[in-house]
Amino acid sequence: MKFGWLHISDPHLEPHDDYGRDVALRHLVHAVRRERERGREIDAIFITGDIISGGRFKAYEQATRLLDDLLDAAGLSRDRLFVVPGNHDVDRQQGIFLARTLSSIEECDRYFDHEQRKYHFDRLSRYSEWYDEYFEGIRSFSRDTTCGPVETLSVRGRSIGVIPINTALFCWKDPDHEKLWIGRRCIDRAIDALQGIAPDLAIALMHHPLEFLHTEDRVAITRRLEGAIDIVLRGHLHDNGTHEVTSARGRLIHLAAGAAYQGARRRQLALFGRVDRQDVYVLPFQYYAHTEAWHEDPSLFPESASKEGRLPLSRRGARVSASVGRVAPSTATKASGGSSVALEREHSVDTLADRTAASVRHDKSILGALVAITGLPPVGVKRHIARADGRVRLRNLFAHWPQSSPSPEADPVALGKCTVASVRHDKSSIAAIASITGLGESTVADQLAQQDGRYRLRTVFSDQWPDTQADDEDEEEQEESNVYSAEELASRTVASARDEDDVLDSLVSITGRSLRRVREELMVSDGRSRLRTVFSRWWPEPIQTDATELDLEALGSLRASWARDDDATIAVIAGVTGLAERTVSSKLSRADGRYRVRTLFSHRWPDGAAEASYDDEEEDDNERLGAEELAEWTVAAARENDDALESLEVITGLSLRSVKRWLGEANGRSLLRNVFADRWPEDEEDEEDEEDEEDEEISYSAEDLENWRVASARNDDDAVRSLATITGIAPRWVRRHLNAADGRVHVRSLFSDRWPRKADEHDQLEEDDGYSAEDLAEWTAAAARADEDALDALSVITGISRRWVKRLLNAADGRTHVQNVFATRWPQAEDTQDLGSCTIASVRRDPTLSAAVATLTGLSPRAISRRIETIDGRFRVRTVFRDAWPDEGSEDDDEDSYYSADDLAEWTVAAARSDDDVVDSLVTITGLHPRWVRRYLNGAGGRTLLRNLFADRWPSDD
Repeated sequence: MKFGWLHISDPHLEPHDDYGRDVALRHLVHAVRRERERGREIDAIFITGDIISGGRFKAYEQATRLLDDLLDAAGLSRDRLFVVPGNHDVDRQQGIFLARTLSSIEECDRYFDHEQRKYHFDRLSRYSEWYDEYFEGIRSFSRDTTCGPVETLSVRGRSIGVIPINTALFCWKDPDHEKLWIGRRCIDRAIDALQGIAPDLAIALMHHPLEFLHTEDRVAITRRLEGAIDIVLRGHLHDNGTHEVTSARGRLIHLAAGAAYQGARRRQLALFGRVDRQDVYVLPFQYYAHTEAWHEDPSLFPESASKEGRLPLSRRGARVSASVGRVAPSTATKASGGSSVALEREHSVDTLADRTAASVRHDKSILGALVAITGLPPVGVKRHIARADGRVRLRNLFAHWPQSSPSPEADPVALGKCTVASVRHDKSSIAAIASITGLGESTVADQLAQQDGRYRLRTVFSDQWPDTQADDEDEEEQEESNVYSAEELASRTVASARDEDDVLDSLVSITGRSLRRVREELMVSDGRSRLRTVFSRWWPEPIQTDATELDLEALGSLRASWARDDDATIAVIAGVTGLAERTVSSKLSRADGRYRVRTLFSHRWPDGAAEASYDDEEEDDNERLGAEELAEWTVAAARENDDALESLEVITGLSLRSVKRWLGEANGRSLLRNVFADRWPEDEEDEEDEEDEEDEEISYSAEDLENWRVASARNDDDAVRSLATITGIAPRWVRRHLNAADGRVHVRSLFSDRWPRKADEHDQLEEDDGYSAEDLAEWTAAAARADEDALDALSVITGISRRWVKRLLNAADGRTHVQNVFATRWPQAEDTQDLGSCTIASVRRDPTLSAAVATLTGLSPRAISRRIETIDGRFRVRTVFRDAWPDEGSEDDDEDSYYSADDLAEWTVAAARSDDDVVDSLVTITGLHPRWVRRYLNGAGGRTLLRNLFADRWPSDD
């Protein structure tokens, strides 16, 4: 057998710019293309971890570009690329409360049980999100097992089995040696699936060497790999390497690829591998910075003249015998031997085309035939059948289903109608396409391999395909019969159009969208929708009059969808606007098809009001609605009325797109005059009054406006100007505040942080309202929300603006006590506790307490201030300053307040969260900072025992 691959590991991509890295990886792509042109067969690409450096999602955008470039250089599609995560792909900021590792093989078995949720996979969320997006429709990231999904490749009549293994699940910041787990449950399921396929060659991918696994797991995993795998590809150690393990169970070859990039001062490495008959050949590559090129690395096999190493491959009779008699996908429809004859008779393309998915779902004998017919791996075939509606025909289910192959002498018209799938593996058809398009046969074959099998050849090679307008009248009529007009398709449903190629081709011509975009729109749309509704943005409508005969006003009222496909109209618009025809065509094709021409070219459209002279002028004026008529319209009514939208465009001076956006964001019951209040024209009578009183400017004082509602102030320009003067905010920002606020809120409340206070306001608050901190401590948040005096008092007590007081109360549970809502700023009673029991919040508010703490601890006031500003206000003073707190008398005073490890061992997390003495005791027992103790408690389940939560820091009974 022959099988070649490219093995890359540890590219360490980062979002910030590193030109040295970009140059090295760009030349790696060049090297792959060069080797392929020299005749090296690259059937797959394997990436063994550390795609990025640090779990940052933006770096995966670079990964997508790099991998696509490598696949393009190798002439492969994404289904021939396999990737596993490494330790740098883990987001180490997540899961800080998770177990660092597992303690035994039994605990590992329980952890990887199907019914258990595995929270460690959350730390690979960014990697898995990119993985699922990149391999959409091919495979998805496994979130309940470290091994899989198992896949097979069919290469030159042989099957290659691939098992991706995730060794990064338990990676952390500290060294991972002997702390990682794969799990024998996971590897057993993967190997069972692999043995069911019985491939000719079995390859396992992982990032870490087996030595990084926990001792118990390493023994179990090694035993299983030696019995079922031929080659293990890995990375992590940043150096190329090979070694063989031979045991009674078989021979296992380990191939390690160095880091593709690890900094300008270190070696950048990669491996080319191939299997030829019963030997494995390895060619190491290295990047030479001084020449900016990748070449063979002689250091791994110094004795080899070709710089390529040879390792004997262990052949297992079970897998070889299982593959005898299989038909290669590339020869299944052309071979004349006995196996292909049996395929043609029993499971040929014609006999299987009309079979339903339900009828073959459990028939294993048909699987091999479908693999040969479609060219998909067995896993892909099974996935398609399992997910499909059981009533779907196989020819409709598989995009790669072949159709009747054309003869080599087929003319461009007939050949252009053929699908990609029907000619993909036919060399004579590829030669005919190359002759018609002028491209090389290899280029044609590569392009066909990358396209959807349902595409027409004339669509795939549209740039090179000749004009096939037939002179023969019969042929022309037949061609026209398969093309539908916009009028014919307007009322067709989406469901009826999805599987009809002629309709799809017609939609491509009508909408100007690519075939792939048309298919996507149809797949995501409701099957009962009409085509004109789904493609309304691009759907054309017939032009009843020649564009050259239209006057300026009529031309401006045309829709973009009408004008974009008519060269005469484009020429007229170019003449009116002074733009080039190419620019006009480009702008029309990109615009929403419902836009008016005068709106698209408003900056260059001449004023045609005086020149307009056409018969329907009065009728057009009647259709346009005035400001008086639209003033009382609701937003919901205007959204669906084109005449109203166009009228609003004229009235407000906004573009049609902006009008729609404003209406889409507004409440459907709002009146139009309120939505566009800043741009709505005043009544004529009001304008006359304004002219008479032009010089009179009304101004309001703070006392006048403090009881105004926001809704009243929004529409009063004098009130806005007065508010700008009172608050010191620009009028534009005053309007923004008013428009964003609830109309029932008082103006004084909205601008509370800038509203001028009376000199005796604080005294009046205490005398008239009498709310002190003691009075409000037991109030509920719901009661305080509705009491204006309570809000003012809370603003004075906490030092927070009234606006933020109200915001915090609205966000809190209505049953919560006010003292708990503002716990970090609530003053502490002076005579209730000693200084060590005071909260940090009380020290922040009382300078005398801060000075007393400085005296008692010996720290400077600046150090005291710096420490208390970064600490939760509910912490005790003695806890925060425990490193400098004196010991005298602390044992007698706090002896009853502290708990021992034995006392707290059976406590639950829920009980400990609300007890400060427990928190202080846990600080002493675990040696953690109070802030981290609280983080552990808040992040754990409420029923968890404290000794289990802090297991790695809990003192032993000994």
